[in-house]
Amino acid sequence: MPGPLPASPCLARALAGAALIAVLCGGCTPRVDEVPESARGQTPRSAPNAPWQAKGRLEVNVPITGMRISCTVILRGMGDGSTRAVFLSDEGITLADITAAAGTYTVTKSLPAFSEALPRLGRLVAQAYAAPTTEVRSWDDGRLVALADGESRWYGGDPLLLRLVRGQGFDIYLEDYRQLGGELLPWEVRGEGPLGITVRIRLQEARAAKGAGAALSAPDVR
Repeated sequence: MPGPLPASPCLARALAGAALIAVLCGGCTPRVDEVPESARGQTPRSAPNAPWQAKGRLEVNVPITGMRISCTVILRGMGDGSTRAVFLSDEGITLADITAAAGTYTVTKSLPAFSEALPRLGRLVAQAYAAPTTEVRSWDDGRLVALADGESRWYGGDPLLLRLVRGQGFDIYLEDYRQLGGELLPWEVRGEGPLGITVRIRLQEARAAKGAGAALSAPDVR
């Protein structure tokens, strides 16, 4: 399997160079299920509020260059709205260590070859696994849309969960929600850019912190 370090700068340049093309798709109808009338009184939810931990894989695919990247990611929800993400090579080298909160992220450590890819990865973690800032919500054609930090966050389905984040020419889809203790966690988060570019986090295991409960093989929530 090719290592992620040499490919990361190319990934960042490909993502940046294609961003303007993505703007042309900004008006497309979002792929988010409508919220049935019976579920519209629910409180919209995204990442768990209680502390949690998870491990999975980061997969990057850039068809225009034939590039594929794969590495381990370890996530830790801190219980205060922030989430720490550590990216590791298959040899156990720490490629990057970031903490995401309120729609943004800070870098604790990053190897130079990986740093150029962090804007997309940091946004992915911040939007999917950390608590947002205050949202202004409204209904749009049967879906709940929240505006925060220049992003539009789309809640849909039953239960009423965050399904899509749009903005910056890179849409983020949250799928395969599973129970974690008394909350729900998306096991697959996928960023889609133009020309088939994808950045995906797929969890392999997760547990609530301090024995609060675990659900490593819970059924999917659609």
